[in-house]
Amino acid sequence: VYESCSKAMSDKQDYGDKDKRAVIVGSIEKKDPKEGLAEDQKMVEALVNYSDDADVKKAFHDGLITYHRHPKDRAPGKRPLKIELPSKSLRDSLLSGIRSKPGRTPLPSGSFIRRDLTPLQLQMERSAREDAISKNLVAGQLAYGVRDYSIHLYRTPRPLPPNYGQHRTAPPLSSAADVSSSVASTPASASSTLSMPPPSQSQSGALVNHVTTRRGAGGQPR
Repeated sequence: VYESCSKAMSDKQDYGDKDKRAVIVGSIEKKDPKEGLAEDQKMVEALVNYSDDADVKKAFHDGLITYHRHPKDRAPGKRPLKIELPSKSLRDSLLSGIRSKPGRTPLPSGSFIRRDLTPLQLQMERSAREDAISKNLVAGQLAYGVRDYSIHLYRTPRPLPPNYGQHRTAPPLSSAADVSSSVASTPASASSTLSMPPPSQSQSGALVNHVTTRRGAGGQPR
């Protein structure tokens, strides 16, 4: 009983931490650790400024936003860059500010930012991406994208890229367990954190079968 209670409390903490994180997926790392750290610093700072949220900017300049490549024991390549903010509301403000801007984000080509998802949510996201690919192939154009495991309808569809669907990766709407080290958003300070990995989730079919239409001013679909 004690072990079960301890595990449940640890899981709750892990998932609570995820609510405060955003993740950059698909960015290529520098092989040299110092160069990689400097590059990640610039990328996070660029996103903070791009969000144009005063509270998020203040948290960054106060050194309250941390980030790390995950997992830390894997060689540099395309490891996700996890960004942790002091609270869920600040995380949401960062993502909302980024997503409200038209055009591309300051992220490298082929990368995107999303919430830090639980194992079950990651399964739902994979299912949503498969569904979006199928819908785009039927439509003959990029009409659907995925954001945080939900399918969204683009306001302006685009042509399908060459060989689309062969690798089964749907585009993000805008262009695993946590045992990690965290680097403070101010270059002069660094810290390490260690947490228990979340439990494996049941692989039951958690499919996303709803489509959300993005709407702009006046309630028109975007």
